[in-house]
Amino acid sequence: MELVKSNLSEHELEMLKEERCERIDDECCFHIRFDKQAAFEGKVKIAITSDAIVAKIKLKAFPAKREKAIVAAETLF
Repeated sequence: MELVKSNLSEHELEMLKEERCERIDDECCFHIRFDKQAAFEGKVKIAITSDAIVAKIKLKAFPAKREKAIVAAETLF
């Protein structure tokens, strides 16, 4: 996550923080899509097209409930 955070723009980080409720599923996984072309160029960028690298990040939350994962995601961003 540190690699992702350090390479995303402030706007993208803010967007992820605002959308965290929609991006976290019932299994405490955070869903994110990265731009495939930017990754090929060695950059980290949130995808806006369907040509993306899909990532599913398991959040550490105890007990493992969606509400706890949302709180844990706040500390990531």
